[in-house]
Amino acid sequence: MLDPSIKNGRVALSKYGLPEPMSGRFACVFKVSQRNNIYAVKCFVSSSAIDIQKRYGLISAFLRSHKFPFFVNFTYVSNGIPVRGQKYPILKMEWARGENLVKFIDMNLTNKILLKNAARELVQCVARMQFDKAAHGDLQHDNIKVAINPQSKFPSIFLVDYDGMYIPSFAGTRSPELGLRNYQHPKRTENDYNENLDNFSTLVIYLSMLAVAADSGLWKHYHDDEDFLIFKENDFAAPEQSELIKDLLRNPSITIRNLTNLLVEAIDSDPLSEKTCPNRILAM
Repeated sequence: MLDPSIKNGRVALSKYGLPEPMSGRFACVFKVSQRNNIYAVKCFVSSSAIDIQKRYGLISAFLRSHKFPFFVNFTYVSNGIPVRGQKYPILKMEWARGENLVKFIDMNLTNKILLKNAARELVQCVARMQFDKAAHGDLQHDNIKVAINPQSKFPSIFLVDYDGMYIPSFAGTRSPELGLRNYQHPKRTENDYNENLDNFSTLVIYLSMLAVAADSGLWKHYHDDEDFLIFKENDFAAPEQSELIKDLLRNPSITIRNLTNLLVEAIDSDPLSEKTCPNRILAM
């Protein structure tokens, strides 16, 4: 790598002794340690219709002006890595503290208060973005890190992967990606792109975490893969046939039943509907 701060860094290796990437649709991310600093280095592996440099320049300027505490600092490096004599861009980001959402839930299944606090903290992060006309665009377990303050024991949320973000500068454009389908509205298309982009996925995650906090057996029964929490794409495609939704509608908690009814209602609504806005979710 050509960036001086990571040029001599150590790349995290797999058990086979090879660099271990975390792969996504457009890029691979490598964990790089340089002295006392740890970075996430994103290498773009496919071209897309977006101008990556211009896009990340606008996102960077927006985040600098708004100072959301749940985003990490990043730098776009246009000539970041040489491959076969040609230079390619990278994104150098601070390594986000904490565990991804699946691991966090796994580690804290019996801590109901912590799960509820983390769920609420996430919704408040989304509400703050939405107030400033912004959205993450791909809220899912790998893009949400949860760290526990060692003194207060309260969870802090950090969001990573900003490829699909919406900010006011992108008004009138199309979404560059559709997010992980186990978290997204079944009718979402590239044309669904504004500050309400996270509403549905936020409801899915919030409801999942409250439900697991109330009954950890739901996690053991419905979470059988790393690509979702408890809801799958099929639950949204045919909610009337979903065993999970039937279970949640029988839950003793009126909040969980109300949120489940809201989810079913949202499935039949516009993907950007304000019915599932963060403030309404928190009021239930």
